[in-house]
Amino acid sequence: MWYPNATSVAGYTHEAVPAILTGERVHEENLPPTPSGHPDSLFTFLADDYTISSYEELTGLCHPPRAGSSSPSAEDRRRRRS
Repeated sequence: MWYPNATSVAGYTHEAVPAILTGERVHEENLPPTPSGHPDSLFTFLADDYTISSYEELTGLCHPPRAGSSSPSAEDRRRRRS
């Protein structure tokens, strides 16, 4: 789905997604979109109570050991794009 008039707090995905999942605007330049860069995200908040299955192409905020995340294979990614 596409929302043509939607906006976010940042112009780039690697900055906007962490802001959405943490509720905090990214202030530091070059802060990585990873659990070490954003330790208090929605993923870490819910990981103790829920099994999280995530796919992140441009960010890595879901910490795999806690959340049970796995990366899709190249074949899975090709099928999604078709």
